[in-house]
Amino acid sequence: MEELLREILNEIGSLKNQVTSMNDRITSMEGRINSIETEVKATRQDIKELDGRVVELDNGMVRLEDKFVRLEDRIVKEHELTRFKQEIEYVYNELENVRDDLKFEINNLTKKIIQTDNDLIKFKRSFRNVK
Repeated sequence: MEELLREILNEIGSLKNQVTSMNDRITSMEGRINSIETEVKATRQDIKELDGRVVELDNGMVRLEDKFVRLEDRIVKEHELTRFKQEIEYVYNELENVRDDLKFEINNLTKKIIQTDNDLIKFKRSFRNVK
């Protein structure tokens, strides 16, 4: 019976050691769980900060898109102004050509008038001489 009690006591001691070992493992696992939870919290915080940066980047992209649209509008307007200036230059050149043509015609008409006046004067002289 003593031997049976010793075996039972040894078995209880062994079970106690196993329980202590299990408690140590549980404590170690709880430490790991706490460490993982801390990392999860830090990761969530990092995600929130990154989300904030993404929102800032999105807002920046919207501002850049607005500036790009304004730049495109400005380029279109500058192109239209350039085309308009070219049209004005063309019309101005055409007007200069018309002016030059008119000057030429006026000069020719003036010459004809002078010639006609001279012819008239000659006719008058010859008519007076005939009288």
